[in-house]
Formats: sequence, structure tokens, C-alpha cells
Amino acid sequence: MEASYTSELFCDMSFNVSIGEDAASLEYDSLEKTLVTVVMPWILAFGLIGNFGFLFVLWRVTWMRTTLNFFLTNLAIADILLLSVSVLEKIIAYTISPIAVDEYFLGASGCVLLHLVMDVCYFASVSLVTLVTLERYYATCRPHAHREHSTRARPVRLVSIVWFCSFALACPLIPSVCNFTAICLSWPNETRYQDYPNIMGLCLGLDVGAWLGDFADALHTVPFVVAMAVNVVFFSMIIRALNSMVARAQRSGFSDRSQHIRDRVSRMLVINGIIFFLCLAPFQITTMSFLFTPEAKRTDFVWMQVFRILVYINSAVNPIVYNITNPRYRKAFKQAFITRRGPSKLKNYFTNRASSNVEMNARGNTNTRATLNSNVQTSTQQIKTMASSF
Repeated sequence: MEASYTSELFCDMSFNVSIGEDAASLEYDSLEKTLVTVVMPWILAFGLIGNFGFLFVLWRVTWMRTTLNFFLTNLAIADILLLSVSVLEKIIAYTISPIAVDEYFLGASGCVLLHLVMDVCYFASVSLVTLVTLERYYATCRPHAHREHSTRARPVRLVSIVWFCSFALACPLIPSVCNFTAICLSWPNETRYQDYPNIMGLCLGLDVGAWLGDFADALHTVPFVVAMAVNVVFFSMIIRALNSMVARAQRSGFSDRSQHIRDRVSRMLVINGIIFFLCLAPFQITTMSFLFTPEAKRTDFVWMQVFRILVYINSAVNPIVYNITNPRYRKAFKQAFITRRGPSKLKNYFTNRASSNVEMNARGNTNTRATLNSNVQTSTQQIKTMASSF
């Protein structure tokens, strides 16, 4: 690889890695190479295809445009942005520099913008999952109150609050990454290091004390822990309410299709929320442990890479969860990508009914106008009845 940087550039500090062991510690190890070159590209492609496919389905299938799916649309947007920014940054950094922690290509503005977007999307994802859980709680356990407060403006207002609060939480994290530091390197006098860059960059925090890093870790972790606790409480309430509904329906022998659909949607979202917190918990718990054992940041570096992969996987699997757990979403995906037979059948039905009515009216010219009006009214009522069932 040709050198990307020159030693003539300004450096904030110098670092001597002329010893082979020190130089090797800055390079990608075998696990990191596998994650960046194999795992991350697959996750990125899989996640973008799945989330863009979900957005396409909502655009194509009109009966999928519900309040709940409006929340899930914003969750998909947050996942797309998080995957595009974070995973692409790792892949680009690997192709540019052989140094595992090199962020020189970002520059000072890139350090701020990259981490700001990632933090906003992270907080938005946590908030949206919690918002969806609360929405399902009210729809399942407080259906009358849910119907009374359901308006078109309400979901837009709630989502706007989520994105605003996410941005507000992300802004205090800027000082922990805005200090772009250029470090000059002295490599060993060996052939393999001849084309290595002589300078690398790091997105560090302001030099105001160790408390800044602890503050950033806490601000990342505490909202997650609070959201997880809130979701666990409401998950249990939703599951208990669903089990109670099923038991009552079995005892009475009554089967309500709309209630059955709501139950499936609620279970789907509970499963999706559980997967969300299971994927993010290892990374956030490890981050929280750094507050009490700062020396673990070095020893747990590899584990952090693995846990970060779980975060990326979470952003990619939501559309899969929707399709596995809910047949309505599978039907919508098939209707959007495979066939349009449903709308065609409806259109053909009304066309055939109209043709049949014309023929009947033509054959009944000898009847009185009162009889004709009666037939028309009867046919219209039949069409209205059939239309209401679709």
C-alpha cells in the first residue's frame, strides 16, 4: 500500500514504533481483518437491502401505512443512517490505512459530523423502540384511551420529539471526539513498513480531564439502561394482557380477526424489542464497566469489536423479524415485490359487476322504471357490502 500521508505534515505529537512488537500492535489483527473485510460488508449490504425494502413496501402497499409503521419507518431510517455511516467508516478506514485506529481521513470536521450522526441515530433507535413499546401497550392494555387520543398529527409530533431529543443528547458528546490529533510515526526499518503512513489521526476528547470520557460513556449507557428497564416492564404487561385475551377468547369460543391481528403485531414488536436490547446490551454493559475499571479499555478492545458487530446486526435484522413473526408483513412484502394480484382481483370484480348490471338493464328494458330503480339500488347495496369486506 502506498503511503497516504507524508512526514512533512504538521503533527501534534510523535510516537516511536520502531520496535516490531509496538508496530504490530497498531496493525489490524486477524480477527479485525475478518470483521472488516467479510462480516461488516455483508451486514451493510444485508441491512441496506432489508431496510430499503421495508420502506419500499410501505410506499407501495397502501394498507401498510399505519401509525405503528410510521414509527417503524423512522426506525428503519435511523438504522440505514447508522449502518451507512459507522460501517462504511470502518471499511473506508481499512482500505486507506493499515493502522487499525487511524482516523486521519476524517479530519476535524469529519470527527464531529461522523460521531454526531452515529450518536443521534443511536439515541433515536433506543427512543423509537421504546415509543413503539408504549404505543403497543396502550393499544393492547388501554384500547379505549388509545382510540381517543389517536390523531393524524400525534405520530408526527411524537417522532419529531424523538429526533429532537436524540440530537439534544448527542450534542454534549461532541467535546469527547472533537479534538482531532495528528500523530507522527517512526516505523521499524524494515521492507514491510516502507509504504506505511508516517502520520495517523485520532478523534480524541478535549484535554479537560479524564472525567470527559467517563461522562461520554455514562451518557451513552444510562439512557439505554433506563429504556431497557421501561421496555421490560411494559413487555411484561403486554404479554400478560395478550395471554389474558387469548384465555377469554378460548373460554367464550369467540374469535375476533382484528384482535388476532393486533395480538400478532404486539408479539412481533415484543420480539423485535427483545432482540434490540439483547444485541446492544453487551456493548453498553462493557462500556459501563469502563467507568469502574478504566484499565479494562485495553484488555477488552477485541471484545468491544465483537460487541460492536452485534450493534450493526441489530440495525440489519428488523425487516427479517417482521417477516418471520407476522404473516401480514410477509403478505405485504409479497404484494410489493412479487405480485399485484390483490388489487387486480378487486378491479376485475367491480368491472365484471358493472358489465353484468349493464346486461341486466339491457334485457330489462320492458320493465317499469320503478323496477329498474329497485334493481339499481339492490346492485349498489351489494357492491357497497362487498367493498366493505375488502
